[in-house]
Amino acid sequence: MSADRYVAIVDAFSSGALLAPLFKELGFGVLHIQTSKGVDRSLSRSLRSSDFEHCIDYQESGLEQTVEFLGRYALAAILPGCDSGVVTADDLSARLGVGRNSAIEVMCRRSKFVMHEALRSEGLLAARQIRSDSLEEILLWYRRQPFQKVVSKPEFAARSEGVVFCDDEIDLARAFEQTIGTTNLFGIVNDKLVVQEYLPGAEYMVNTMSVDGRHFITDIWVGVDEREEPISTDLYAELLNPRDEDYVPLADYVCKVLACLGVETGPAHVEVRRTPKGPALIEIGARLAGAMSPRAFELAIGLDPVQLTVDAYVCPHRALQALQSDRVTRNARLVYFHSDRGGTVARPADLSEMYSLESVREVLLTVRRGDYLPKTSDTNTRPGYAYLVHADPMRLTEDYARFRIMEQRLYESILDA
Repeated sequence: MSADRYVAIVDAFSSGALLAPLFKELGFGVLHIQTSKGVDRSLSRSLRSSDFEHCIDYQESGLEQTVEFLGRYALAAILPGCDSGVVTADDLSARLGVGRNSAIEVMCRRSKFVMHEALRSEGLLAARQIRSDSLEEILLWYRRQPFQKVVSKPEFAARSEGVVFCDDEIDLARAFEQTIGTTNLFGIVNDKLVVQEYLPGAEYMVNTMSVDGRHFITDIWVGVDEREEPISTDLYAELLNPRDEDYVPLADYVCKVLACLGVETGPAHVEVRRTPKGPALIEIGARLAGAMSPRAFELAIGLDPVQLTVDAYVCPHRALQALQSDRVTRNARLVYFHSDRGGTVARPADLSEMYSLESVREVLLTVRRGDYLPKTSDTNTRPGYAYLVHADPMRLTEDYARFRIMEQRLYESILDA
């Protein structure tokens, strides 16, 4: 053992890959636990194995053997790197006495069905729904409902994977057949379908940080969509100013959601609709937001969510100090790349033109040379993201328009003709 204290990260993919270096800077040894061998390449290649002293194959070792192995280390914390690690991280934490979140409500923080049932039991606004592996049962439930439009989704899917808006029984049957038995990005078989009433209203992304049961809203973004397309096709998300009239109702509701679902320490990414009846949960991920740019977030909200996550687990006083400090919220957009063409990435991307724009703080391209870039149809097929941050909202608007033109030139330059 090379360190006196250790942390373990379960499935350090996506934004979770940014955690280990910061723990190491504080003198902690870091262990990695991977829950599945079947993780999609788009996620698995974000893992930085060299950041970890040991990498454990949980699928092969199982709970008891993993507990025995981890018990040899002086563990300070076990935390998830992405959605697939939430349940295992909390199970291991409870067994090893380093739990930071309620072990009783762990499935509330992972199952897209259970989380809504938990909210309903506490009197919070939640979608009416069913979970089943039987199409007959789903259709019987649907016929009894007072609404027509519903959303079908796999219980444990990633991003908008497998999410379908349905307007009738034919749509539902098609969604069922296309989902049941498939494998998601985490290597998990979709064996049940969740069908929920469609919640109308603007969609918000709320990022939070909890420290020993105290909940803080770090930032709220509202999705902006100018296209008539079926699912998750927002052009960008706009950072909401804390003085906006929607901010406090959303923040109050989300803090109640966190308490109800047993979140006590660490980050959460919460998707909410502002319905005519008030804010209502779409789903929660008890982990960092994806497409994370610490630099852009620090410029936009004065906080680095990755550093905050590390501090929440091992330096809570420092996390509280940062969260309670006075901060300035700047104008910011999280721009979603959108390609109207598909093709193989044949050449490396030159992002210098995009970075020449004054407000562009970070460009995150998710495809590499040799990858196939599909036409964008949902969050899983977005080829990248960009953060625009500036004190002047006009500069942001002007740079955004220029950025979209540059984006199309980028596809022309990297894709096979």
